Amino acid sequence: MTEKLSFDVVVIGSGMGGMCVGARLAHKGYKTLLVERLDRLGGRCSTVEVEGFQKSTGAILTAGNSVVEDTFKEVGAEFDVRKPDPPCVWRINGENHVWPVHEGLMHVIHLCSQDKAGAGRLLQALQRAIEWQIPIGDITLYDWILQFTQDENIIKSFAPLLQGWLCLNIKEIPAVEFCKFMRYQIARPWEVVLPAKGNQETFMMPLANVIEKKGGQIWKRVEAGKILVEDHKVTGVVLKTPDGDLQISAQAVVSNMGPKKTVELTGEQYFDKAYLKKLATIRPVPFFLDICAVSDEPMTEYPGAIMTVGANKLCAAISHSMTCPDVAPAGKHILNAYAAMPKPVTGPIDEEKEMKEAVEELKAFVPGVAEKGRILSIDIYQGEWPIFHSVPTTEFPQKTSIKDLYNVGDGVRISEFTGTTLAAETARVVAEDIQMRISPSK
Repeated sequence: MTEKLSFDVVVIGSGMGGMCVGARLAHKGYKTLLVERLDRLGGRCSTVEVEGFQKSTGAILTAGNSVVEDTFKEVGAEFDVRKPDPPCVWRINGENHVWPVHEGLMHVIHLCSQDKAGAGRLLQALQRAIEWQIPIGDITLYDWILQFTQDENIIKSFAPLLQGWLCLNIKEIPAVEFCKFMRYQIARPWEVVLPAKGNQETFMMPLANVIEKKGGQIWKRVEAGKILVEDHKVTGVVLKTPDGDLQISAQAVVSNMGPKKTVELTGEQYFDKAYLKKLATIRPVPFFLDICAVSDEPMTEYPGAIMTVGANKLCAAISHSMTCPDVAPAGKHILNAYAAMPKPVTGPIDEEKEMKEAVEELKAFVPGVAEKGRILSIDIYQGEWPIFHSVPTTEFPQKTSIKDLYNVGDGVRISEFTGTTLAAETARVVAEDIQMRISPSK
């Protein structure tokens, strides 16, 4: 390491959290370096090409009228999206109902219920929880619902929203976390939007442009090897570059790798024991499937998200090529569907069985897949590449116990948010804290 460079802030990882915090800080005058180990930007909000189709690496939808859109606008980046029309359809017993995501569950509970009186009690309780006082303690949503009804149809009606958007089943998610999420969605309903070009990396490029135009740098195919600490304060990083190791000094380091990876690259000995004890309680979503089907014509009549009420594993599907034709070769279409574990995972997962059953459900709920399409790929999100680094059971701070070392992304949860909105919100929180505490260099 013969050469040393200096930046105000080093951001490790170019997922939504990393890109948002990098753009926010560069926009405010901080000399920012963002490093990404892959050859593309975006992390689980990016795109790879397969047989001419633009296939997502995770997120397809993003959220308009949210902190994601706020970030783009605040830093002067183009928020180039299209809105599917209708944005969301709830498919129940073969019938389609056009309801917004944040309102649909209430309609579904009433429509699917056999216990109408119980449905009424539950809806009133949900309204009280959202408008007045959310449930307290660690009671699961399942046990909380049983206070008002034992109708299995009502219980199953929660699955698309829980397993598709929060990626956790009803017997594991705390009632308090679900009610916080719903309260925020009702207060500020976000819009279902898609990248206009059908390419998530292209969608993220305006944020990259902000970083570079404001004097920052973005290095791809560069991996963080070590986070450096001295006297309980972060001092920089060691990067693994094609030309060898390179030491970078920095006033602050922001990790978008997940908090456990941050500790691994720093060394447990530098962290407070209470922080490590809390970190040990965090677990990623154990298993999530992304099924990609392609065809010569649309496989569904709806371009927006299809919420599959009554399915066991399947949560949702979307044929985004109907709104954004650039995602597929001319005259072709692509549809992505998502499946999650409907029960707590207590042992090894039979991946082949899960994939087979999920595909069967997809063909049953979206017959056009069987009639017109073929399965292009099935991606499994787990382990080092989970759909979320932390299940929505508890919050975790963006600050570490080391001064000026931060985490952003879905591993450091803020209860009201999920997915890309969660990543963008953690970026906002961290960027504002850095601005209050550290001055940009001249």
